[in-house]
This record gives sequence, C-alpha cells and structure tokens, in this order.
Amino acid sequence: MIHITDLQDILITGQTAVTVGKFDGLHLGHQLLIRAVKEEAASRGLKTVLLALSPDRVNGEDGCRTILSRRERMCLLEKFGLDYFIEVPLTERLRRMSPEDFARKLLIERLHAAYIAVGEDFCFGYQRRGTPGLLKELSGREQYGYRVDTFPKVRYRDAEISSTRIRSAIAAGAMEDAAAMLGTPYTIEGEIIHGKALGRTIGFPTINLHPAPEKLLPPDGVYFAEILLEGESLTGVGNLVMQP
Repeated sequence: MIHITDLQDILITGQTAVTVGKFDGLHLGHQLLIRAVKEEAASRGLKTVLLALSPDRVNGEDGCRTILSRRERMCLLEKFGLDYFIEVPLTERLRRMSPEDFARKLLIERLHAAYIAVGEDFCFGYQRRGTPGLLKELSGREQYGYRVDTFPKVRYRDAEISSTRIRSAIAAGAMEDAAAMLGTPYTIEGEIIHGKALGRTIGFPTINLHPAPEKLLPPDGVYFAEILLEGESLTGVGNLVMQP
C-alpha cells in the first residue's frame, strides 16, 4: 500500500475506485465502503484508493483523542489490501473549494476515479454543500463519467454506528459495545517499557505498555486481555492505570 500525505505527491496512472471520508475509526460502516471499492476494483481492473480527510491539525481542530493511533490505522489498512491510502488535512483551501471543483480537480483529475463509494451523510466542498446527490448528478456529465454508490449507515442496537458513538462507549468502559461496532476487539498498541520489575516477585511475567499519546483509553480498571507479542498470542489480565 502506498501512503500519500500531500496532494501534490499523487501520481496515479489508470482509473481508480475511491472512497472518501474521515475514516478515523475504521468501524463497520467504514469497512462497508472499503469492501465496495475492493469489489468494484476487482471486477473492473481498477486501483483502490482510500482518501481520508483529517481535521487540520495545524489549526488546532483535532482536540479529541483517537480510536486508532496513526500506526494502528496504517497497520489495519495494510491488512485490508488497499493500493493507495491518501491522508491529507482538511485545510481551509479544501474547505473553500466549490463542490464541483472538489469533484473535478481532486477526484477526477488527480485520482482518476471511475467509481466512488461514500456514506449517505458525506459532505464536501465549500460550506459542506457537496452531497452524495450532487456526486450522482455530476457523474452524468461527460467530463466526469464515474459511477457512484451511496451507502446507508450501519446500525448497532437500533442506532447508527459512528466514531463519536464508539468513543463514548470506550470512555464509559463499554468495551463489548465498542468491539461490536468496530468489528474487532479494541486494540491498544504501544512500546514496551521498563518498570519496577514487580512481575519477578509475584510469580508470573508482566509487561508495561506505553500507548501512543493520541490514543483514546478506557477508564482505569482491570480488563481481560489478549496480547500479541512477536507473533505469539497470549491471554492475560490488563491493569489500565492513567499516569498523572
């Protein structure tokens, strides 16, 4: 998978199947869009592209902790088997671009989109005036010529799945609900650091895990854990304690 973080670095040849959004949690709704572009690409010989428009970190708009750290998201996207992961900040320039220019200059001229998959609430361009309906309208014009599919929100327990809802579940310690909406147990990856070596005094091994600073953590407590260490899967108990 090729990872691109600057629109000027996009040098894609040939047509593509594209999905666009924030993709901050890669939950079941996001996975539905990814499956759609992979299936379309396989049937038509297209390259797959995930375009993630992130809040502009330079302007301080990214105030909340993330469901996935940057490394966790990269590793998960690698497993999905995409050709291109394009991750760019939603800058003021992109915000002020007209929806028509967004579709023409970005999706068509840079990404060569022949197929686009978006969620039903996807908005783009100046004042968020661009909608899935507009994407479909533009697709009928000769200079655009792509096909677009719009997908409804995936639901869990009679409510729509969203990254905001998952963050709320994690913050409340409702880890089974978070896992159901993510389609996988909540994962915390990090660096193993040296502690006080107390494990040597209590008869079983312990590790001290330091997660990425942007990672959203559940409340302090003791959790059942599955540990993946150097390719080996181990079961254990996790004692989560936030350091002051």
